[in-house]
Amino acid sequence: MIPAWPLVACARVTLELVTPLSIASGAFDPLYDQPLAQDANGLPTIPGTTLAGVLKAALPPTMRVMLGDWEKSSRLTLSAARIHNADDRPLDGLCLNSRAYQQDAILAPLLAAPPLRQQVRLTEYGTAADTGKFDRCIVPGGHRFTFELCLWGEDAAEQRTAWEGIRQQWLEQPPRLGGGTRNGLGLVRVVRWREGTFDLRDPEAYQRWRALPRRLDGDPAAFVAFPAGDASPAARTLVLPLRPLGVWRIGDGTRPLGEPAREPQRLPLTEDWVRWSIDATGCTRGVLEQAVVIPGAGIKGALRHRTLFHLCRLQGWFAGPDDASQQQAEPLMHSLFGSAVTTPDAVGQAGRLFFADLCLPVHAVSPKVVPHNSIDRFTQGGRQGRLFSEQVLYAGATWPLRIGLGDLTTVADPLRRALRLALHDLATGQLAVGAGAAKGQGFLEAAEPLDWTAIDAQLQLDAVEDIAA
Repeated sequence: MIPAWPLVACARVTLELVTPLSIASGAFDPLYDQPLAQDANGLPTIPGTTLAGVLKAALPPTMRVMLGDWEKSSRLTLSAARIHNADDRPLDGLCLNSRAYQQDAILAPLLAAPPLRQQVRLTEYGTAADTGKFDRCIVPGGHRFTFELCLWGEDAAEQRTAWEGIRQQWLEQPPRLGGGTRNGLGLVRVVRWREGTFDLRDPEAYQRWRALPRRLDGDPAAFVAFPAGDASPAARTLVLPLRPLGVWRIGDGTRPLGEPAREPQRLPLTEDWVRWSIDATGCTRGVLEQAVVIPGAGIKGALRHRTLFHLCRLQGWFAGPDDASQQQAEPLMHSLFGSAVTTPDAVGQAGRLFFADLCLPVHAVSPKVVPHNSIDRFTQGGRQGRLFSEQVLYAGATWPLRIGLGDLTTVADPLRRALRLALHDLATGQLAVGAGAAKGQGFLEAAEPLDWTAIDAQLQLDAVEDIAA
């Protein structure tokens, strides 16, 4: 209890990963470039500082004062978020007496070897840097975490208003967590929100507050549950339902789909995501299921390249010996898609577009094995002993592509117009994503008629008449 703040509102919040999560520990690891932050049991965790930081950035400036500063302590306290086991219970504390989590159906793979996302740093020309390859450890989508947050105060009306604002932020538009949030990672949703408010000057309320379990795996009987369904798309979110026009393959996987007679050398990216269901006894259980993953970074890269093309076309910047057009276009592209710090005197910039990884169930796609032969660069004939095969996916389910929009007020109008044209190319079969574009793979079309007038309004544009054929 804090004497100056006798009012306290507490909540136990359970988050589910809509897309994979990557919170780097910053520690050296001989195997991984960006290892995950872990708890004492070696399991992934979400530090309380991460939760406090993203919440502070998401709240309006008038509410950030409750989080304190250098001279005033924060009224908001948060615990670290603990990962759930297959029985949908958070693992809190050091598990010395029980090692059952090491054989848990959904936790054991994370202890053995966390999944990796292979990435590459791009140059100013949009191509892969020679020494820019790196990997990022992730927690697959579907995993759940539980944390506790408490807000302390002294004025009942102000406390109620602040608490309702925090609850609304988490339930309606939870902030993204960790790294790679612009590239498809870190999207979460709240699946359970249980809270209680206490006036510690009241002896009865004080006893109820004291009876709360300290561990996150305890059952706070004094808490009231709030409905926490799927969050509706934010007002500033572009929704583009797309479907493949033919075969496609994105990423480089390690396991084939189905049971081919011989394992292909090139595979689509798949990961084991957690699926939760209620069994016959009424208990929630989690199982790992192989899923086809469409990384948000793959879609972002294709859109960035095509947006740059349209920007240069609209501005009349064409390639030349002095490379002046590239020097003019890159600062504008950085204002929308962001840029990394590559030199000691460089200044990084976060992008204003938030992509999300897509997960398709295996039964929603049709895998096909296509044989190939390597071609001799001089004779254009087949090379001896160079036959290989590729597993591609035919058509399949609709891609519910969603792109979150940040503040676009400072983005130049020609750049927003170029982005609009690139989105049109993507939705009309003129822009491919993934591998094999030269072979006709990866082209998409809109699964339903799109309201381009509404999209123009979201991009803060007037009607765009210059649509490239």
